[in-house]
Amino acid sequence: MADALAEFNALRKDKVDTGQVGAAQFFGTAADTNGNYLYRMAGAVLGIYGNTAAAAMYPSFANDSAGAPLTGANHYTFRFSPMLTSLVPDPDGGYTFDIQNTSPGIEKQSNWLPAPNGPFMLVLRLYWPKPDALNGVWKAPQPVRA
Repeated sequence: MADALAEFNALRKDKVDTGQVGAAQFFGTAADTNGNYLYRMAGAVLGIYGNTAAAAMYPSFANDSAGAPLTGANHYTFRFSPMLTSLVPDPDGGYTFDIQNTSPGIEKQSNWLPAPNGPFMLVLRLYWPKPDALNGVWKAPQPVRA
């Protein structure tokens, strides 16, 4: 067990936290995971009962775009394409979210995702992802320290 946990912790630090591998590789049948039991373990530890990649993807981030761990002591932005009508779009039609511990102010309140004081992770959920997300052509945006 100790060896398996050590391998999992190394996988998490080197591959999961850096965004190199994620939920798309962790769930499904033994064929879906190519018999990679470490990935299957990661799926059970990080998100048991997760969907196969064809049903949903869960890009997650423990680090910002510069590779530093996310922490509520900092302010980050996270930018997307068109979304919900209750959100305020950027001039180009995309969406930027402020992720921080304290309010960014009333003018940015609608696009604020509160963060805790200390370390945290961001997780996206993509239901019925398009082929570009499944084959790696599309990459999830990374949080950027503001």
